[in-house]
Amino acid sequence: MSHSPPDQLAAAEAGASTVLPPTAPSYGSLWPAQYHSVADLWRHAYKSKDELDAISNDAVREFYERQNYLLERFRSVSSPGIAQTDDSAHLHEDAVRRAIIVSNIANGVLLACQFYAFMSSRSLALLAVFLDAVLDTVSGLVILFTWYVKRRQDKHRYPVGRSRLEPLGVMGMACLMTAATLITLEQSISTLALGKDSAPFEGLTFTSASVLLSALCVKGTLYLYCSRVDDVSVGALAEDHFNDVLANAVSFCTVLVAQHALWWVDPIGGIFISCLIIRNWIMHTLGHVDQLLGKAADRDMLNLITFVACNHDRSILLVDTVRAYHVGNGIYVEVDIALPAQMPLREAHDVGESLQRRIETLDGVERCFVHLDFETSHSPATEHKEI
Repeated sequence: MSHSPPDQLAAAEAGASTVLPPTAPSYGSLWPAQYHSVADLWRHAYKSKDELDAISNDAVREFYERQNYLLERFRSVSSPGIAQTDDSAHLHEDAVRRAIIVSNIANGVLLACQFYAFMSSRSLALLAVFLDAVLDTVSGLVILFTWYVKRRQDKHRYPVGRSRLEPLGVMGMACLMTAATLITLEQSISTLALGKDSAPFEGLTFTSASVLLSALCVKGTLYLYCSRVDDVSVGALAEDHFNDVLANAVSFCTVLVAQHALWWVDPIGGIFISCLIIRNWIMHTLGHVDQLLGKAADRDMLNLITFVACNHDRSILLVDTVRAYHVGNGIYVEVDIALPAQMPLREAHDVGESLQRRIETLDGVERCFVHLDFETSHSPATEHKEI
């Protein structure tokens, strides 16, 4: 963070005053003994840079760095600006749209350029890169289509939206293109086994070399641009761009070596790039499968949700259960809180609804369901049917 520790503490204290209302109803007197403000947490637990540098044990230093990171996140959700304003939401949406559109236009242009480079050189390494470019273009169009339909929802046919189109579409295309990459892998192995006479490589022209270098620069720029946009879909594009930078760099080097020295470097480059593409997309697909199966959110997200629920309102006696799990790229949250038994329904409803809305402002959270109760002695497993 850019603030010094005293500035950070002051900001935390300012934020802490917005976590809980300045006054609390009489039935909230059960809570304050258990409450710890962000300022208190910061004052006792936060380690300055000098304190971290003085720790010689790497494991202990890493522990405190993670603790600092968690406190930073706590402070960020304790500030008055936790809920996005309409202007900031529009600015974020515009940034996402620009990143997706620019990436798709660049992928389309580079696809044509890489096809020309492959056809003029017949390089197996460039064939693998070209197939990867086809997949990038198609997956980018899938992301663009998903982004489009998410903003034109049919609440009657799809009550929770169609955001899961993106992982389904990317997974389908990954399977098809992995099969195509296996063909390139087989051809590279055959060329390597049969010898130089079977190699289709015809050499790299100046134009083809310029195309490859341009693609490398464009992909690197797109990676830097997309990595700065905080969005799941744009993050997937940034990962694709980074993989393309690596694949283009390897293909350019292997083609140059094959042209001027060792012919067998080209099929080896084709094998390496094909294996890299297959490995990346298998990992990418497995990640989407986990999310579609309802994998739990990461520990930091659970900690953040628990902190928000605990510090949302003085009338909350206990946070009984917190669940957060993926439904596609988004996260669904279930929170069970205990309120005083004598609390009026209207006030209990307002506490639950405001907590729901507050949690839904967290990055990545699509839906939050808050369950209100007056005791926590029962087992959470008895509240729902087992599935």
